[in-house]
Amino acid sequence: MDTRRAFLAKPRSPIFGRARQDSDIPGLADMAKVVAVKQATAAQLWLVDGKQNLVRNNPARREAGVATLRAAGLADIEDPTTLYSNRFIDAVLKA
Repeated sequence: MDTRRAFLAKPRSPIFGRARQDSDIPGLADMAKVVAVKQATAAQLWLVDGKQNLVRNNPARREAGVATLRAAGLADIEDPTTLYSNRFIDAVLKA
């Protein structure tokens, strides 16, 4: 099992339980709800482009985001590839 799938397969309750123990984080009181929301987030956002693309930047989505920022007058990023790269995840996956 590759690292990305292993991360997704891990139970989330211990992670949030530890966070609740160490910090006063609002919203961690209802652990079942927190876990359900995070699982839905993973399925709908993290995995929208498939498990093979978890933690990878999607060039089409990146370009759409930059275009939205430009259209809104919030930022004019000349070369978005300087901000978002898959080179680090590619290096880790090859190791």
